[in-house]
Amino acid sequence: MDIDILTSSVAQGFLWAIMAIGVYLTFRILDIADMTAEGSFPLGAAITAHAITQALAPSRPR
Repeated sequence: MDIDILTSSVAQGFLWAIMAIGVYLTFRILDIADMTAEGSFPLGAAITAHAITQALAPSRPR
């Protein structure tokens, strides 16, 4: 059980690290202010929170 949590945490950490490297490369090294990575996660979280409060499920047909 504990090894599953550790494996999942490490995998998620690697994904966040890749995203952070991409943001660092575009913002600091290339001097391009590409804020897509910063804006897409909060936008997705806001849409998901709204969908959950409206009792929408991803598998429910419309």
